Amino acid sequence: MRNYSISSKPNEEYLRISVKSEDEGYVSNFLHNNILENDILEISPPCGVFHLKEERIKNKSAKSIVLLAGGIGITPLMSMMLYGLDAYKDLPIILVY
Repeated sequence: MRNYSISSKPNEEYLRISVKSEDEGYVSNFLHNNILENDILEISPPCGVFHLKEERIKNKSAKSIVLLAGGIGITPLMSMMLYGLDAYKDLPIILVY
């Protein structure tokens, strides 16, 4: 079983995952070579607790949103950044990759 991060923003009409193709990667190569846009896949529900914490943003104590990523860790931050750009237009969003 593999876990992939959703890289689309919440409440879109679709879910997007970003998958890096690996030379030895069975699943990544299968997804890249066989799955087309609008194909339907059976998936398990999301797991983990990696999400944008909004408590400080909502109570106005945040001056900016800073997202730090390395390697494939960029994918969940893409979702958070896209959401933040829509939800918090008055806050600077800084992505360090």
